[in-house]
Amino acid sequence: MIFHDVLIIGGGLAGLRAAIAAGREVDVGVVSQVHPLRSSSVAAREGVNAALGNVRGSGIDSVQRHVGDTMAAGAGLNASGVAEILCEEAPSAVFDLERWGAPFDRGTEGLIAQFRAAPGAFPRTCLAGPRTGHALLNTLFEQVVRWGTRIYAGRRVLSLVVKDERCFGVVAMDPATGDVMALGAKAVILAAGGCGQIYGRTSNALHCTGSGMAMAYRAGVPLVDMECVQFHPLAIAGGRVLAPQALLQQGHLLNGRLDRFMETYDLQKMEHAGSAVIARAMAREIDEGRAFSDGCVRLDLPDMSARKRTELINGIRQDVIRFVGMDPRDEPIPIAPVQRCILGGVAVDEHGMTCIRGLLAAGECACTGAHGAHVLAGNAIPEALVFGRRAGERAVALCRKPTPAAEGVIEEGRQREGERIQRLLSDGSGERPAALRDRLSSIMWGKVGIVRDEAGLSEAIQEIRECRAAYADVAVAGESAEFNSDLMTAIDVGEMIDVAEAVALSARTRRESRGVHYRRDHPDMDDRNGVRHTRVTFSEAGPDVSYAPLGNVGNSVGSLSGSR
Repeated sequence: MIFHDVLIIGGGLAGLRAAIAAGREVDVGVVSQVHPLRSSSVAAREGVNAALGNVRGSGIDSVQRHVGDTMAAGAGLNASGVAEILCEEAPSAVFDLERWGAPFDRGTEGLIAQFRAAPGAFPRTCLAGPRTGHALLNTLFEQVVRWGTRIYAGRRVLSLVVKDERCFGVVAMDPATGDVMALGAKAVILAAGGCGQIYGRTSNALHCTGSGMAMAYRAGVPLVDMECVQFHPLAIAGGRVLAPQALLQQGHLLNGRLDRFMETYDLQKMEHAGSAVIARAMAREIDEGRAFSDGCVRLDLPDMSARKRTELINGIRQDVIRFVGMDPRDEPIPIAPVQRCILGGVAVDEHGMTCIRGLLAAGECACTGAHGAHVLAGNAIPEALVFGRRAGERAVALCRKPTPAAEGVIEEGRQREGERIQRLLSDGSGERPAALRDRLSSIMWGKVGIVRDEAGLSEAIQEIRECRAAYADVAVAGESAEFNSDLMTAIDVGEMIDVAEAVALSARTRRESRGVHYRRDHPDMDDRNGVRHTRVTFSEAGPDVSYAPLGNVGNSVGSLSGSR
């Protein structure tokens, strides 16, 4: 059996930042489905918000101003104390990256340049060229290598090993050989990313299936605020490449009739409205048949000089040419909304602690409550960096506490997962995994997407449960686990069903509209009943859905930092 003091599941920004924080003091291993430099974080473009105060002429930025903007964006669902931690520690996260060599853009005075992440935003966003995520991920990976952290790339974690509310490690699989392996640890940090693949249209990578959320959920950790799914309005041709929201500062959104349709939805702000408002408007135009023949609307840049237009689209021009076959310097860009991220997730406190001893979580798979019901543009990356570091530091503290012997418990977990793999390979005679995955993602996009209502959500829940019933007889091709992509899809689908059901149940439970969660049958916020967290807890009899009081998400579900 392999053993590390701290085991981190996921090699994106949150996972690597946790590895750096812990790797200086204890033995750390990182298990990732893909090589860390191919993780979903590599596609992040929006930049890093931090109140550095480097911009002149826009007022003096401050942590308090950043907190205020974060709370305003969160529509009253933020955990205020956690939002303050995010904003207070974001500058040090940027300076750490700068010290490690991150190539941030510079202003004329040599300071880190800061930009507006979206129309109307304060210029506090730090960028590292047009592909900020790529630059930052490489910077962090260099530090991970420097500290000698062991990387298990290409391993698929199957389950957490939990007994008596304590996590002892994980069971993983090597898809290249089919071998099931056990990895023990004094502390496990889940940083496995989001769940975008439960939606038919998403910018997320193919491995973003919600595996970390599903494993924690099955182990007994509640999932909170799962209805809060954010959709990005500027996916080029409705695909996985996102145009920067800064393009909306001088752009016009046109439907198939060449009308500036935002006049209908927000006459005052137009294209400067929030991303959730724009995504809903675009979805309505497309659903009601006012899109272009390709199912997209257009982003036109009519009043912009050729030089300015080239500067703004430089980072996406080659992507548009490659995937759409047109030059955005010459024609309006075809765009459509797609799922971008989820703000809910595994319930954690401000240190990444869950209600299970030895289990922490950070990044998109976790929910600290910092974002509330809508993430402020530019806040996603600092959240991963700040709380990834905090989780790593807390994991080191846990390593100093005595841990009971676990070899027998971990071996039992390995045997149990090996038996599950054999059942998947031999028992099923029903629907194929890919077909079941496509059915599930179609249900989620059509009925638990940008605009929701009671009837659609109830139908979706019923249909998701039909998918669960079909999964019991899923037919996996091949008799061997070695290089069996059908088997890997089957494992993914089982977890996706759990996560999708949690999203749909939470969306039906929240009978109001708040932030990114929009109900056409309840279009207004209900501050009397809605200012609280939704919570979904696993049970063999079926998911238990409830509310938790507003505040520290981890503490609201019983995670006491001092006792874990």
